[in-house]
Amino acid sequence: MKLKIKMSRNTFLLSGWEELHLFLQTGEHLHERCFFGFDANLVLQHEIRDQYHSIRVWSTNAWFCFWADELSVSNFIGAMDFTILTDHIRIDYLCVNDSETVKMFEMYKPRKPLSRVNAKHLVESFVCFVENFARKNSLHAIRKDVHQNLVFYKEYLRSNGFELTGIRCPDNPYWVRSELVLRPLKIREDTQLEALELED
Repeated sequence: MKLKIKMSRNTFLLSGWEELHLFLQTGEHLHERCFFGFDANLVLQHEIRDQYHSIRVWSTNAWFCFWADELSVSNFIGAMDFTILTDHIRIDYLCVNDSETVKMFEMYKPRKPLSRVNAKHLVESFVCFVENFARKNSLHAIRKDVHQNLVFYKEYLRSNGFELTGIRCPDNPYWVRSELVLRPLKIREDTQLEALELED
């Protein structure tokens, strides 16, 4: 009996940061365009293999400027991998092209880091993407293991609602689990009032 793997890869050309954040947070484009548009500045690739998702973002500045499946290329912007489990989503990998990442990959190709504001906004959009995905699938938590020095956690995850659980990773004691518990969305009171007025 052969094991059947469900796999897909979608590639999107986006006009810039505004459209990237809109796409990650809502799944929508600002407008339709051909696959190779002159106004495409960013490329987002979303690959799915069963319950495993991989997202990569690169910059592009020319009509036929291609990207590569490497995190070390000079036009890399950000990446996230996550796995859908029974009751939660586990973020396996989350990386943005900030100054720390640039130092780590400087042996490959020189590249300019994202500003602190852009890096934080990109992580916020990645988290929003996973949160929306979790809510649609009735999952109640998102987990991400972080190094015990907590540099990445303090810079990016704490402000997005992640809390440290105190649980150490079984395969590496230098890493600890952080978790974002998804609370039910609150309906605004004015929306409820409008709904009551319509019923009368």
